[in-house]
Amino acid sequence: MIHRIGNMVVKEFIQYVRDPLLTAFLILLPLLQLVLMAQATGRHMEGFPLAVLDYDRSPLSRSLVTAVENTPELETCCYPEDMAALQRLLDEGKATAGLVIPAGFAAAFAHPNQSPQVQVVADASNDVAGSTALRAAEGAINDFVRRQMARWGEKRGGGNLSSEVGPPPSLSLGVTVR
Repeated sequence: MIHRIGNMVVKEFIQYVRDPLLTAFLILLPLLQLVLMAQATGRHMEGFPLAVLDYDRSPLSRSLVTAVENTPELETCCYPEDMAALQRLLDEGKATAGLVIPAGFAAAFAHPNQSPQVQVVADASNDVAGSTALRAAEGAINDFVRRQMARWGEKRGGGNLSSEVGPPPSLSLGVTVR
């Protein structure tokens, strides 16, 4: 049995030597497919459109929007007036994600007993784009909170707390995938 398999392998190698075009196809096409798949799936995705619904319209909420805009993955495309307009933008594909900052965000952030909340809404029709946008927004929001808490600590005479302060336990980030 092994002798038959060995004869078949030798026959195939003789065929490859006789037909260089077949050899090229057998080597180059899988290699080309591998390169194309790696390029298609390994690229860094950036520039997803983000709709910002800012009910608070405070300097702190604008700072949060700026922090989110500074990520390479997200680009602010529009500022809808209400949640229905934000939902339309997501449904029409004009925005991949939406950032909702509720009224009273700055006041809740400044008050130690309140929990400031923001909501990130993502379009789930493209799972990769939606999850990338969610991760980018969450990272930007967490960095923003750390910086704000460090500034707050410096103002209170606590020195530089940037390495000691993580996201405050009172921050609530709501994530909605539609």
